Amino acid sequence: MLNGLAYYVHNLNPIIFKWGFITPRWYGFSYLMGFLGAYLLLLKLQRDGMLRLPKDKIPDLVLNCCIFGVLIGGRLGYVLFYDRRLLGFSGDFPYWGVLRVWEGGMSAHGGIVFTILTLMWFAWRYRGIGARLVNIGDAACMVVPVGLCFGRIANFINGELYGHPKTVPCAVKFPSEIYAPTNGVIDPVVADRLPQVLTQIYGRDWIREGFNWGVDSLSARLRMHDPEAVKAVANILQPRHPSQLYEALLEGVLLFTIVWLVGRFWRKDGMAGGAFLTFYPVMRIIGEQFRVGDTPRAYFGVTISLGVLYSVPLIFVGLGYWGYWIWKDQRVEWKRVEGTGEAQGEKARGPEAAPK
Repeated sequence: MLNGLAYYVHNLNPIIFKWGFITPRWYGFSYLMGFLGAYLLLLKLQRDGMLRLPKDKIPDLVLNCCIFGVLIGGRLGYVLFYDRRLLGFSGDFPYWGVLRVWEGGMSAHGGIVFTILTLMWFAWRYRGIGARLVNIGDAACMVVPVGLCFGRIANFINGELYGHPKTVPCAVKFPSEIYAPTNGVIDPVVADRLPQVLTQIYGRDWIREGFNWGVDSLSARLRMHDPEAVKAVANILQPRHPSQLYEALLEGVLLFTIVWLVGRFWRKDGMAGGAFLTFYPVMRIIGEQFRVGDTPRAYFGVTISLGVLYSVPLIFVGLGYWGYWIWKDQRVEWKRVEGTGEAQGEKARGPEAAPK
């Protein structure tokens, strides 16, 4: 019965609109929405007394984490963890592969590592006004899943990081598996069916010009969302898990719910940070089971993706960090802040310091 379903053929345009040379993309817009959501939530945490940082320093915190943690860290993380070839230089602008950001490539793990480093620097810089790394880290971890959710939705709009073939009711056919296949290899099932599509569109011209010419020409039309090309490949594409949306729910909605509730109701230093560092890799590993992994490798006879490989150690780091702060029993009373003054937090130990 499932094989008879008319699956959705992905044909979303990653460009929001065109106005001359101005072509804003949904991917960049998703980052903007994530940063805005994080800023608004941090303001709420500061007003409620959770984030013990002056209100006028929150824009600095968000801006530093966005630039150095998410953007630079995410890009460098991708290059170092997934594609070291981009460390090389070429004769074409912008000369250094790291700077070719329009070709994509961001790493959540890299973003996490560099955001932690940015938070350490921020806490050191503003230590004179009472900024503490553990408190700022907790607040950051409570809002980061918002950005992760928007990022995964943008992945879906771009048709990238698609899932394994599966005939489930929510499956989607992604033309991007022809013009931008994961790991640079077109699925053999689709590759075997491509000649019939090339003949349908180009007649016998593609035979004279060659298979690669035909695929490149078809890819160019698919990138431009040409209706004839999209319709022609719809019958040869395999329905796949929309893994990007699964990850938006796991790393975004579910992770946000867990970390936010832990931070709000378990009012101790390190609780939200420990929950994030423990549950993010768990959500990532679950999501990776549905997604065509980046550069899968075999270890002890088991093939796993790099996303899983980098997530496993993070679980132990998270459990160790979380366990330490549970043992410390560093409870903090929240004092709601009105206006633009500083949030106040009085530390205490023992059950007498439990939140009201």
